[in-house]
Amino acid sequence: MRLTVALLGLAAVTGVGVHSAGPASGVASHRLRIGLVTTNYGNDVFAQAAVEGLRRAEKAFGVQGDVRTPTPREGAAASLTEFAAQRYDLVVGTTLDALSLRRVARRFPAVRFALLDNTRRFAGQPPNVTGLVFQRHEAGYLAGYLAGLVERRKRGPHVVSAVGGNPFPGVTSYIAGYRAGAERADPRVKVIYGYSHSFSAPEACAAVASKQIAQGSQVVFDVAGACGPGTLRTARAHRVWGLGVDFDQLARWPHVLTSAIVRFDYGLFAAIRALKEHRFRAGVDMAFGLRQGAVGLGRINPKVPRLLRTGVRRIARQVATGKIDVPATLVG
Repeated sequence: MRLTVALLGLAAVTGVGVHSAGPASGVASHRLRIGLVTTNYGNDVFAQAAVEGLRRAEKAFGVQGDVRTPTPREGAAASLTEFAAQRYDLVVGTTLDALSLRRVARRFPAVRFALLDNTRRFAGQPPNVTGLVFQRHEAGYLAGYLAGLVERRKRGPHVVSAVGGNPFPGVTSYIAGYRAGAERADPRVKVIYGYSHSFSAPEACAAVASKQIAQGSQVVFDVAGACGPGTLRTARAHRVWGLGVDFDQLARWPHVLTSAIVRFDYGLFAAIRALKEHRFRAGVDMAFGLRQGAVGLGRINPKVPRLLRTGVRRIARQVATGKIDVPATLVG
């Protein structure tokens, strides 16, 4: 059974804290032009999702969407500058190119920019930049809650764990939610976590995961990008559950319990809709979480009992409606 935000009936795509203000007011009186610059240097599912969100907005709102994918040698600055010089209504860049975005946005203060997947405070962005922030901690909470439910059914010590790449906010927010969700489902559970200090070396993640499993972990959460397969392979070798991250990984890894996912397409679509409806405001962050359908869970492993799936859906509704306040940072 697939657990997605859509099935929860929570996929109304809306922005947060957005009102008509900022540069280029009255943009909806003409056909909106949106420029997206993605640094897709490999198999970047996030870049693909962002493009999908732009294409959805083209069909829904009649906007003109243009995409540039510069090579690492070219860099993003030239593409960002091209869109800004042509006075596009919104120029979107990613966290990987935050420094270039900052420089270009300062050169074109009358143009709206958006930083995809980070707060506008990151890298000291100027006031014409809006941050498109994804609340990964909410997805982590659901993954942790399911992990806790699974552990609660077992005898002996209850231990789950997470392997992060580096203690960056996008990683620690997943882990913070994961720990809180697991502890809510199973007050006896011990949640351990560590960092491989790599997002590209699977052997580094495998080493951390091995130590955690030796400490009794029965569910290991991969939060380390291209390093993560090392975590999942190690979990499989030790016959414990793995948890995927960012996109649905059950098809590749049959021992995955579920995956905590983020939907860039939903977030970018919502931002463009806010612009179309005069609700977009520069100089703030727009937050996209479970309620907006921008984060959630992928498919749950078919071996998981129906009762546990029902419990996760119930908790998801409470998170989406604000009845449960999920921590976004690790404390202690």
